[in-house]
Amino acid sequence: GSTMGGGSATGGGSTTGGGSATGGGSTTGGGSATGGGSATGGGSATGGGSSMGGGSGTGLAYTQCDNLALPDDTVSIAAIPGGLLVLVPLPDAGMALWRFTGQGCTLTRDLSFEVPTAGSAVAADDRGFGYVLGSFQSVEVSPDGGTANIPVFGNALAVSRDGTEAYSASFGTGSRQVRSTTQSTFMSTGTYVPGFSTIAAMADLPGGRALAGGSRTFGALHQFFVVETDGGIGNTTFGATVNGPDAFCWIGSLSRCGNHYCATDRNCRKVSTWDPSGAFIASLPLASDSNYSLTQSPSGEVYMLRVLWSGARTARIGLLTGF
Repeated sequence: GSTMGGGSATGGGSTTGGGSATGGGSTTGGGSATGGGSATGGGSATGGGSSMGGGSGTGLAYTQCDNLALPDDTVSIAAIPGGLLVLVPLPDAGMALWRFTGQGCTLTRDLSFEVPTAGSAVAADDRGFGYVLGSFQSVEVSPDGGTANIPVFGNALAVSRDGTEAYSASFGTGSRQVRSTTQSTFMSTGTYVPGFSTIAAMADLPGGRALAGGSRTFGALHQFFVVETDGGIGNTTFGATVNGPDAFCWIGSLSRCGNHYCATDRNCRKVSTWDPSGAFIASLPLASDSNYSLTQSPSGEVYMLRVLWSGARTARIGLLTGF
């Protein structure tokens, strides 16, 4: 699954760049991405963290929040004003949506908020609502923990920051839905996103637009595009260079990163940035095989969830900076 949507926070350790002008970059800093990980979660982080820098001469870097314990195999994150929503597995089976409050790496779990639910990803809006993506329907979770089923489903999801629009994708077909002014749920606009064999990730953009990433034909190089409000694909292609520093093996997640766009590649182990014009900016190598989830806060901070594929499948959250 993939995650989209923003949220907010600031602070947490500084990092420095290095790296080459071609997107190579080197990794620096201590710490590992394989820390403890708790099956019960909770706790707070104190703003520390290890960092990896480098990438394209821009200072693109990742600072891991080492002291923030999450369950192994944590699924997805989405930022809300003043914190994060985190979709986690529970020790006795099942899943739940947790809420963390704070800024940067100083996040504390709100123990009063644990909403049983299940899905492949979570998105959020600036009202603090969460949207847990399901294969046949999704669940809208209000800030007070109330839930309602919504007719949005598939394997990728993006929700506008005001909560009025949703893009979702099921395999290679994407659709746009708008919240009805007379009903509390979303209604289909009949607008579809064409031209993909697989849509692997989506993210919200201002003005009712979205980012969609995947393969245009089966087995083809992965790329991402801007989806306009009419469902049309913009003319700008991101990640189009075959075997270049901006080429994808598999798009894991997408997000706005300040005035730029960010994308993770779970197979080629990197996170990269582009200018909205389509110009490639930076690529930061990541040291291990992971699933990823990106989310940008209303104040512009970008969080990245990493879940190791091997061993204990440890989950860690950190901050992406320098974009």
